[in-house]
Amino acid sequence: MFSILDPKIKLHNVDHKSFDVLVETVDGIIPFEWLSSGFRSTYALLLGIIKEIEFRKLDISASSFAGVILIDEIDLHLHPEWQRKIARILKDTFPLAQIIATTHSPHVIQSADVSEVIALWRNEPDHVSVRELPDSPYGFAGWTVEEVLTDVMGMQDVETQIYIDAVQAFDDAVEAENGRSVRETLYRLHSMLHPTSYKRTLFDLRAAPFIGANLD
Repeated sequence: MFSILDPKIKLHNVDHKSFDVLVETVDGIIPFEWLSSGFRSTYALLLGIIKEIEFRKLDISASSFAGVILIDEIDLHLHPEWQRKIARILKDTFPLAQIIATTHSPHVIQSADVSEVIALWRNEPDHVSVRELPDSPYGFAGWTVEEVLTDVMGMQDVETQIYIDAVQAFDDAVEAENGRSVRETLYRLHSMLHPTSYKRTLFDLRAAPFIGANLD
């Protein structure tokens, strides 16, 4: 099972005195507890499902199980990297099963295959509807996290209120042709934005007529 999660990790042995599980990694042999929390959480999830199959005395392997697996909050406690992997790992482990899972993670949605996502939203206090989604042969593989959050998960805005207010102040300064305010609000935006954000260039272009000007 370790190789399904990470092909570079293998079971080494189990200490018969302490019952500690030792695994082989590219960095040497280490205790299982030293692996990442994402690896251990995902392993626990798979092991829990397999234990349920054994508990019901179905006498079949994980790869032969063709029942239904229900998972609530499949992304719970997982780093975004593992959130992107979890669906593939489950499908590789239980290839014949029907897996129904809930999630609040855009990373899980990005990695889902076509027609695997059903977006539910509460359009009335006591009524839940299915949100209509685009039909693409690639699912949401090319969508950004922000696009998934707004168009699939229904978030109204993915930006902080502080940033929204800063943009509004910049827009107001440009509209009023107030050079000093343009420069001040532009500096504030540059201090907030990611160092490589394309928005820096867009704001710079709009502020260009006021840079070095004495407009008040």
